[in-house]
Amino acid sequence: VNIEGTDVTTGLELAHYEPPSPEYNSGLHRYMFLLFDQSSDFTPEQFDELDEMFAHRDKFSHIEFMRKFHLAAPVGLNGFYSSWDETCDDMHAAIGYVPLSH
Repeated sequence: VNIEGTDVTTGLELAHYEPPSPEYNSGLHRYMFLLFDQSSDFTPEQFDELDEMFAHRDKFSHIEFMRKFHLAAPVGLNGFYSSWDETCDDMHAAIGYVPLSH
């Protein structure tokens, strides 16, 4: 957020990228990346709210995010699908997550 012009190195990271790690036998999972045009910089108070919103990424509501911070429709969008493979178990172990047994 708070990127000056088109130089993304000037912006601040809200949530670092974590690779997909679906649970075993849970089917396809959708991962989306949305880009919004900000009309003004986020304030320090808003950053506190953003930290809380991004703390739990499961079922994140981009609509609630847009409403809360008065953002218009995304100006960019990308995404992909992913499903479980053996590397997901490694990711779960690394973050201390114990999924349902398989």
